[in-house]
Amino acid sequence: AYIHCPFCLSRCIYCDFAVDTRHGHSALLDATVEALCQEMTHCLTHQPASPLPPLPPLSSVFFGGGTPSRFSARQLQRILDTLTRHQPLAPDAEITMELNPERPASPLADYRAIGINRLSVGVQSMQPNELKRLSRLHGPDDVRQTVAEARASGFDNIALDVMVGLPDQTPASWQATLEALVALAPDHVSMYGLQVEPGTKLASLVDTGRFTLPDEDTAVSMYWQGIDFLEASGLGQYEISNLARPGFASRPNTGYWQNQPFWGFGPGAHSSAYQVRRANSKSLDTYLANPTQPETVHHISPVEDLENALIFGLRQRAGVNLDTLAQIHGPDVIDRLQPLIEGHLSTGALEQDGTQLRLGRAYIPVSNSILDTFIGLGPVIRP
Repeated sequence: AYIHCPFCLSRCIYCDFAVDTRHGHSALLDATVEALCQEMTHCLTHQPASPLPPLPPLSSVFFGGGTPSRFSARQLQRILDTLTRHQPLAPDAEITMELNPERPASPLADYRAIGINRLSVGVQSMQPNELKRLSRLHGPDDVRQTVAEARASGFDNIALDVMVGLPDQTPASWQATLEALVALAPDHVSMYGLQVEPGTKLASLVDTGRFTLPDEDTAVSMYWQGIDFLEASGLGQYEISNLARPGFASRPNTGYWQNQPFWGFGPGAHSSAYQVRRANSKSLDTYLANPTQPETVHHISPVEDLENALIFGLRQRAGVNLDTLAQIHGPDVIDRLQPLIEGHLSTGALEQDGTQLRLGRAYIPVSNSILDTFIGLGPVIRP
């Protein structure tokens, strides 16, 4: 389950997520907790009739944002209690909270005490000038202090998020960030390429020439610089943007890439369960007015389900298993995909090992151009 906690101290220049900066209003935070609990109760007690088997106990809960640590441990405890009242947790469930390197609403030990067992820290860079350009409020020493406090509070599963391709970032400054990250001994690293989203302050700064981003060749080179250095430091790449020590791959992300059903609660959150995709409004005020009413509801067709399985699955370094897809969607459907697959195999964009299909290594940084060819498969696979 994904639970969106929308509050932040300020909005970063690249952010187009469902974020609200009215974090200082305690009544608003309490109202959001109440709305989340209402939505969970409604969704989990009004599940549609379906020939599909019931969803299993939750293997993961992810408090994302926004900045979930704007909520107190007491508030997150109430959300967890409501969730588990209607949908049980697996005994070894992974419960993650995102946080920024800033003072949380409760001591980190309090979050650990309510069952949160994984932290995901929004680092983005370990260079002060790069952080300032992104409008981040923390510095490198804040990151070090947060990780040290987390370890001292009993967290033995810590993920760090970092960005590559930042304005005026160079291979040398990127290397310094990588070395600073590894010095913190993270269990997991998410390494995202900076995306310029329409309507953000970053888009305006780039469009007007005030910010310069690395060119495509430099960005690809820096991507491999990061992957190679982190792998040499003991972290294994298991997805395009994610690396982990053995046994520490992110469960919610892995489930998503394996096209497993998931619940999403909160403003801007998405769910995909019982072949139905629902999405909530990104507006906090709209969400609070009616938290049980999604903005959109879409029934997932068999063709869309296959497209999702291929597009998400190929993001993983393990790729997708064609036999498994044939069992779910029918061997004739996979046979009709063969010309498209063979075309990608001939260029090296895809590699095949028995029944396992994966992206060719050289095509990983430009994967979208390959994955996009698996959109709109209806005319390809229908007889």
